[in-house]
Amino acid sequence: QEYAFLRKQINPHFLFNVLNNVGILADEDPRQASEMLDQLKVLLQYQFSQGARGCATVAHEVWFLRSYLNLEQARIEPFDYSITTDRRVGEMFVPTLIFITFVENAVKYSSVVNGRRYVDVSFARAPHGMCWMRCVNSFSHDSGRSDIHSGGLGLVNTRRRLEYLYGERFSLSEHVESGEYIVNLTIPTYIEDEMPDSRERELIEPTSSRKTGHQVRDGVAISHSHL
Repeated sequence: QEYAFLRKQINPHFLFNVLNNVGILADEDPRQASEMLDQLKVLLQYQFSQGARGCATVAHEVWFLRSYLNLEQARIEPFDYSITTDRRVGEMFVPTLIFITFVENAVKYSSVVNGRRYVDVSFARAPHGMCWMRCVNSFSHDSGRSDIHSGGLGLVNTRRRLEYLYGERFSLSEHVESGEYIVNLTIPTYIEDEMPDSRERELIEPTSSRKTGHQVRDGVAISHSHL
């Protein structure tokens, strides 16, 4: 029950932040606010469709993050972002919306450093079937944003969600280096072309795992050989 609560907190947290941004623009630029609402509709459709499964490919999550960052770029000046992935990481399955709060936090606490304000996100395949994400934002201690480590309710809940899903089998680190705030996250996952059809169904139908010995949390079947 606690985990179901944590997972459901992701959607209201994200929705509140985006709607707040739209509200700010409503008086300043009604046309842009309308366009943001259209983009938000697409993001919510993704949340509802993928949230029912509990998992998604990294490629789908990257699309979601890119759409979110497009929304933020529309309201922040200056602001740049990039998302890079290696060739095979897109086929990996991960818990739905597991990365969004780290990216939200990066946008919120990004600072203008040497005339640039930016967020850069990278995904790669790590050893043993793991997925690695690196999220970097421009950061200055002079900005007065010293509470970046806390990140609010969304980041706290995501950390607890990771602990519930993986226990000690994930890695999360955060540090400041050369005017950048850097988050590294590595989590266990699958690659679609390495899974037999029956195991792919386990990702969608968690109860089937009881017959195979796989552990299922959040709709994601986790093989102990990958952890």
